[in-house]
Amino acid sequence: MDLRPSSRHRSGPAPARTGTVLTADGERISVAYDAGPAGADTSGTVFVVSHGFTGGCRRPYNRRIAAALARHGAVVSYDSRGHGRSSGVTTLG
Repeated sequence: MDLRPSSRHRSGPAPARTGTVLTADGERISVAYDAGPAGADTSGTVFVVSHGFTGGCRRPYNRRIAAALARHGAVVSYDSRGHGRSSGVTTLG
């Protein structure tokens, strides 16, 4: 599986679904979901992608990673606290 950035899809594909989950302390965490390949038996494979220091799950390069992984299973990605569309303050770094 090649996860290197591609110049073909500069903006990256939009997630199939987006939403917000609430933490126990009331912070909003923004999440994105990409379904796996239609009709393929991926044996329930789900990838969870954390963006790390790249800013958020909707950034173009993170969307391209999610799209590459979605060829092999479902993908759940999220914005860590204080990043992207999530509330709160980051506790890393």
